[in-house]
Amino acid sequence: MQWALNIEPDPGQSRWLPHGAAGILAALPFAIWFFLAIEQLPLAGEEAHTPARDLPRGLLYGLLTLVVAAFLTLFLNAGIRPGSEALGASAEPLLLALLRHMPDMLAEDTNVSVYLAYGWFSPDDSHVPAEVYEKNALGIARELGDCLREHGFEPDWDGNISAKIGVSLKWQRRTMLK
Repeated sequence: MQWALNIEPDPGQSRWLPHGAAGILAALPFAIWFFLAIEQLPLAGEEAHTPARDLPRGLLYGLLTLVVAAFLTLFLNAGIRPGSEALGASAEPLLLALLRHMPDMLAEDTNVSVYLAYGWFSPDDSHVPAEVYEKNALGIARELGDCLREHGFEPDWDGNISAKIGVSLKWQRRTMLK
């Protein structure tokens, strides 16, 4: 909690609202992202069996979930060292929080694997024979593998249509922008 409230308040303001009402208004566009999905709830009314009962319940549960998530984000991100002042001044606050929460996982010598799925759709969305699909999907996968090799990656793929393409990446910790 000491790190979440380490912003020096403006004259006449408290530690809980260091910039007063102007700080709330400045943060409002970011807070709206938490509640953006709630406006989609009425569209779900067409799918509900008992909309008169389910929609108000869904709205209340959705808002409760979002309020809890907002407070968790606030205190789990801003409540870490080096504190909310440094987090607010950082050009990459989410990366800073990630590095603070998971330093061992993101050590310099950590290898991360990414798996790429691939496929093919017919241009007119019609059903195509399995041989045509396999030929086109394998062509895309080979092209993807060649592109990865061109850029210095070595994909792990045996050419099997049912296998994903694995790419091993070397984690490189970036320096924080000041």
